Parts: sequence; C-alpha cells; structure tokens
Amino acid sequence: MAKYSFRKAAQRLGIETLGGIGTRWCDLTPEGVMALMAHKSFFTKFKTESGIMVKYIDPGNTNLNKKHPARLSLDLLDKYFTPGAPILLIEAEFKTDGADFSAAEFDYATGKVFRATFEDFDRPQGRIVCHIQSTFNI
Repeated sequence: MAKYSFRKAAQRLGIETLGGIGTRWCDLTPEGVMALMAHKSFFTKFKTESGIMVKYIDPGNTNLNKKHPARLSLDLLDKYFTPGAPILLIEAEFKTDGADFSAAEFDYATGKVFRATFEDFDRPQGRIVCHIQSTFNI
C-alpha cells in the first residue's frame, strides 16, 4: 500500500496549497472540484435493496471547529457545499480521529481517492456526509 504525506497526496491532485501544520484539510483542484483529506475510519458501508452503498460520515465536533485550520476548512466547505456537488475524498490513516478537545493527528494518505457527492453539511457542528460514487488511485 502506498503511503503519501499530506502535501504529496494533495499535489497528486494538482493542489499546491495543502500540507504542513496549520493548513486547511481541503481545497479546490485545478478543475474546481473540492478535495478533502478524509479519515479512513469515517467510511461506512450500508446494505440497500440494490446492494452495498458507501458513505463518508464525519461526525464533526463543535469544540474543535474553533481552531484555525478547522475553521478555515469548514468555511471553505460551507462556501462550496451544495447537495449533489462533486467532492474528492483522499483516504487517510490518522493516528487519532480527534476527541472533544484534541485535533485529529494525520499519519499518511493511502493513495486511494473516492469520487463522491456532497449529501449533507452542518457547518456549526462540522458534520460532513458524502455519497461515494467510485474510487481511483493517485
């Protein structure tokens, strides 16, 4: 399995603005599609009548939304959000997914990217829900 730094994974999608302490978790690709560094543990499979559906559900955290990188990221997602809008979710392993008063700790991006559509976004809570369409590797 590939292991990419935050910066290298973003660069593979044409984004030069991400990576390093204090930067956002998301930005637009050169094509204008939002790309978000996504917690591997927040991808969930659901059984449906037509098969298996995968969603990305980040539960958010109101305490952490006050921190600078979180606030910048959520503000950008809020400007971009429209139900059904395309989004690329860069799968990443995190050392921790965060807690009430501690931010998530990035480990590495896996190289897998999910093409998805925005389903729901709650800016005050920081909750993000996306419906997965397909995957590719960077």
